[in-house]
Amino acid sequence: MSNLLLTFIVTIDPIKTVSHLDILIHSLNLQTRKNFNVIFHNQTLALESEILTQLQVIPAFPYEWHDLERARFFGKYPLWDLYAFHDFLLESSRVNPYFMSLHMEEFLDVDYVEKISTFLERTGFDIVFGNLRRTKLTFTQIEPILKTDTAAQFNDSLKKTGVKYSPHWAARPRWWWTTIMRRLQVGMRDYYLPFVYRDEDVYFMSVAFARRYNWFLHGHSLPLEDIHICEQEGVCELAKELRKLTPFPVYFGGSNIYHLEHEKYYYQFVDAEFTARILEMETDNPILGSLKKAIREFREGRLSLESALKLSRQNFDRAGTQDMNYRYHLLYLPQKNGASSEAKAA
Repeated sequence: MSNLLLTFIVTIDPIKTVSHLDILIHSLNLQTRKNFNVIFHNQTLALESEILTQLQVIPAFPYEWHDLERARFFGKYPLWDLYAFHDFLLESSRVNPYFMSLHMEEFLDVDYVEKISTFLERTGFDIVFGNLRRTKLTFTQIEPILKTDTAAQFNDSLKKTGVKYSPHWAARPRWWWTTIMRRLQVGMRDYYLPFVYRDEDVYFMSVAFARRYNWFLHGHSLPLEDIHICEQEGVCELAKELRKLTPFPVYFGGSNIYHLEHEKYYYQFVDAEFTARILEMETDNPILGSLKKAIREFREGRLSLESALKLSRQNFDRAGTQDMNYRYHLLYLPQKNGASSEAKAA
């Protein structure tokens, strides 16, 4: 049995109903191994006690609760910075040797901690994609699973509903993914090193790696950017850069993380108070500058909501959230001569 300790960092956002936490917490309560803790990052105005009283399930595992500062809220909605929060956790040594960021609409197989901690201890990879599966279920459809009392009952429920066999997040319905998985399973492999990394954003990272390469960008501000490793040619090629540095596989060792369907609401463009406050800001932050431009063009009808969102992430000035994500990381990742861009500049 592995003694490796894990940390799950769970973001509670103001868009989805907090009921999604019931499924995630229930799956953590029933884990067959308890070598983990949880850090809740609350991005709502509700207090911990208010949220917990709304839930059907309460945590039976060690956890910390961190509220986003009230000054970060523009009305009901926050200007969040997940990189800054992760940096705070690393700087204050609050995370275990391996950690993963989860959204509240995701939940785990009940033997996930047992299997992934054994895998990480055996292989020692710096980064491992966590085997995220795309379900077609909403919270309401899967809610009956909360009536299960044991790990075995929980697992049986996933099998009966078909959730256990949901496609890999990056597969969409790509036939070749299933073929590769079957061939590797025949060879008794429990991970895959892809040639191209798709869009799975749930991964484990070692604290040692995160600190060595300033992965959470201490000294920079990256608001409204999720914790992900993207690979989009000519825009955000972090996976391409990381591949030069360390192997990071997709784990698929029979234990999964599942994603529920959920509502979406892009308040950074449609909420009157939030957008007004952003437009009033005087800032030299390139990301907020891109957001302000996208808000104005959306308001004036020159951009659709989808196009405005894209402009805030990627633009010709290379100043969107994904643009800056890539540019900032390049400051710390080793270049071809073995030195980081930051070191060369110094």
